[in-house]
Amino acid sequence: MTYGIEYAPLMARVERHKKRPDDVVAFIKVGDREQLCFFERETQQPAAGARVEVMITSPVHPRKDRYLDFGQLTALRVQVVDLARHVLVAIDGFSQSGSMCRTLASGVITTGFSSINNKLADAMAAPTKGRMTITPGRTGVRYADHNWDSFNRRPLTPIQPTNIWAERNAATGLPVCQPNGGVRAIGLTRIEDLECAELVAQTARKAA
Repeated sequence: MTYGIEYAPLMARVERHKKRPDDVVAFIKVGDREQLCFFERETQQPAAGARVEVMITSPVHPRKDRYLDFGQLTALRVQVVDLARHVLVAIDGFSQSGSMCRTLASGVITTGFSSINNKLADAMAAPTKGRMTITPGRTGVRYADHNWDSFNRRPLTPIQPTNIWAERNAATGLPVCQPNGGVRAIGLTRIEDLECAELVAQTARKAA
């Protein structure tokens, strides 16, 4: 089992909102194009013209007949990475083992320099490190569907290791644990990890 991948900061350029000059928006580079991003409300709003490291907190889908249209994408929601409040976690990849099962991953704290194998994960002493159960939160992360289809004999989808951001406990420096003991992912480090990554490729505008 492999946890995580080599980490690269996700950078965004900040621009003043054209319709609401008191607000700012961000743009993430996607090849030779740019994806529009909105900052999370009540989080740090950088100055226009700045370049900042961000995490993807969720996709923004438009509404159609009062319901969210998951086949379309308006923007991505992001927030600025703050290492005093956020911790990077290497995960083996999200998967769902059945229609009645939760989407989960296993993870370990990482510096992001490289992936982590089982031997190294075992060497990390709990409770200060060690493996954690990770839930996807509202990130819209891509996951492997292991719901066995006995009629179609569909092959199992391989899970994809990656890195996620979790909230940091200020007292311990470790990820904040939820009441059920799991750690909730609050942000993604790559567009490729989104379930709607293909929509990003379709909606990204020409780079400024």
